[in-house]
Amino acid sequence: MSRIKTPHLDASLLVLGAAIVILLGGAAVGRAWERRYLHALAPLLFLQKNQGVALQREAFAQPDLLPFYGSSELVRPAAYKAANFFRTYPTGFNVFPVARVGATSLVMLQKFAAVGTRMRGRKVVISLSPSWFFRRAIPPGYYDGNFSRLQADELLYGAPFSLELKRDVARQMLRYPHTLEKSTLLAFALRQLAKDSPLHDAIFHALTPLGIVETWILRMQDHFETLIYILKEKPHLQTGVQPVVRALDWHNLIGQAAFDAGQRTDVDPEPIGPEAGPGAFLSGEQGAHEWIDFGLLLRGLDELGARPLLLSMPIDGSYFDRFGVGRPLRDVYYKQVRALARAHHVPLVTFEEHDEDGAFLAGHHDHLSDKGWLYYDQALDDFFHDRLTAVPGS
Repeated sequence: MSRIKTPHLDASLLVLGAAIVILLGGAAVGRAWERRYLHALAPLLFLQKNQGVALQREAFAQPDLLPFYGSSELVRPAAYKAANFFRTYPTGFNVFPVARVGATSLVMLQKFAAVGTRMRGRKVVISLSPSWFFRRAIPPGYYDGNFSRLQADELLYGAPFSLELKRDVARQMLRYPHTLEKSTLLAFALRQLAKDSPLHDAIFHALTPLGIVETWILRMQDHFETLIYILKEKPHLQTGVQPVVRALDWHNLIGQAAFDAGQRTDVDPEPIGPEAGPGAFLSGEQGAHEWIDFGLLLRGLDELGARPLLLSMPIDGSYFDRFGVGRPLRDVYYKQVRALARAHHVPLVTFEEHDEDGAFLAGHHDHLSDKGWLYYDQALDDFFHDRLTAVPGS
């Protein structure tokens, strides 16, 4: 019997094989360059760092880097923001910020899930924006703009989370259907997991091998794209950072920053929560979906065995007073965030003693001034060096 010739199939296999070899080669080179340039990339904010996994995982393995996650407050230019302040290792470490406008609890949970077991026993700092908790729902564009298919796949198929936690997270992720258009497999798997029945659980587990393959491909792509970014930025990156160790006089630094803040007026017309009055504010504050996502974030950190610190910006009390949203209504946020932190044994610093301190915040009423950043910097320094006196939920 003559052999059936399949030239098209043979050509397709050759192309596929070549693509896999290129991807593996790029990933291998990418890993080496990630390690080489990690410290130079540490203080920078860029899309691949935020949406990928490779650099974040590598950062958790470095004893002189403190991973620091947040939202637009980490993005907004400020002289004393942590990425600038610790760049020269004044006390022996630098921060590794991961942030983008609109990054909230559910987004951060996916990032931590993607880092996975690398987080066990490792310190991480999370900056909380009170405004996340002042409306019933976060604008979908915030989540959509931060969504990473790789990080979502890592959470679903690779993270060492309990099935119960994955199920609860899946239900929250399904509230953003636009992001699921990027992967039919991911969308279908999330729906099966969310239904909570033996049949649907069996379907989810049957899909997992396909999900693992998809995740592996996305990981290789992440390494490859990170390598491309490094090659592009290589002329501006320094592989060796010369530490400038110095004693820090926090009192004088904060005093000078407070004086400078008093000389500047920041204006931002975007509503932040209190503008509709006390009744609407309290309703949004008490019914915010973010409380659910924040609880899931804390559960995830616990299951990963991480050592987190929560830093919450204070509310801009003077601004809120203008709309009749007095301190008792603002205290609902402080009390609830403390209660959740305490329940999960996570240290928290709310800076609520600065609720009426007009020099602590700037611009958006939910961003840090230089004075506010110095308070954050001091907390980061104390946390890294095990001097922080905050207790869970304090």
